[in-house]
Amino acid sequence: APQRRVEQVSGRVIAARRVAQFVLHLRRHDLIAAEHAPRGVLGMWELQVVASGRDAKNLYLNSEADYRDPRNLTIRVDKSAIAAFTKKFGQAPDVALKGKRIAIAGYAQQQRIDFLAGGKPTGKFYYQTHVAVTDPDMVFLFDEKAGGVLAVR
Repeated sequence: APQRRVEQVSGRVIAARRVAQFVLHLRRHDLIAAEHAPRGVLGMWELQVVASGRDAKNLYLNSEADYRDPRNLTIRVDKSAIAAFTKKFGQAPDVALKGKRIAIAGYAQQQRIDFLAGGKPTGKFYYQTHVAVTDPDMVFLFDEKAGGVLAVR
């Protein structure tokens, strides 16, 4: 049995080593998602938010500066959930979480991204790995001051 080290974080006690067992720090989440396509794979996914972007429907948090990088894990936040994220974190998720180490509970799925020319698919495409997030309680911060312990807010 792993040694349990209890940390006090944000007013809640968590068993840091027990939680860490469930965090999948996977650099090759893209391969795992591909193996489980099209349904995806449920897990707790860890990443550092390096970049972000938005479109009309979603906000995206990316683990790589180039979202087209095959190693990138994209956290897709539905537009309807942004207000709840802002309430929980005090700012919009792309501002509040940039540069932060986070864990996400959800399904990692491959998403086909088509290249467009004049608004029409060209026949060329690539895949991204996405985790759809509809609730801010699916997102957990790591408290670096407490030695990288998963902080429950």
